[in-house]
Amino acid sequence: MILFINLPPGNCSPLTHIAVDATPDHERNFEVGGGGERSHRFFGDLIPHSKSGRTRKGNAYVRRLLCEFAHAASRTTSAFKAKFSSLIVRRGYKRSIVALGHKILRTIFFMFKRREHYRDSATDYEKLSVQRNAARWIKTLIQHGFIKTAQA
Repeated sequence: MILFINLPPGNCSPLTHIAVDATPDHERNFEVGGGGERSHRFFGDLIPHSKSGRTRKGNAYVRRLLCEFAHAASRTTSAFKAKFSSLIVRRGYKRSIVALGHKILRTIFFMFKRREHYRDSATDYEKLSVQRNAARWIKTLIQHGFIKTAQA
């Protein structure tokens, strides 16, 4: 049984339909993206076809830029560095750079989709704001008389 989801024309969602196994024993098995013909059963469970490690060529200029961004992001104190260091152990340097570039691309996509600014999960923005503005806040409180200064 295949359920088709009608999306508005402007929506850029990759989800087009969901293939659902309608047999009574496996009512909860489903696969997103509908590649049901490339799936097989293993002990009653629906196992999707495994993908190779190769990526498609895509746009050479965008790929080059994303790899350069990933290389730079792997050397910062952001969440991207943590992702890169966890990937490099298992995948190696070049595949980790490509995977990090893909993560950056997904992050940019969701920033545009949600119309939000980038907020890194590894950065404490409140602490940065206090460090940046504390001297000015104290100076303003002294000017308005909320803090008394000791005069000699």
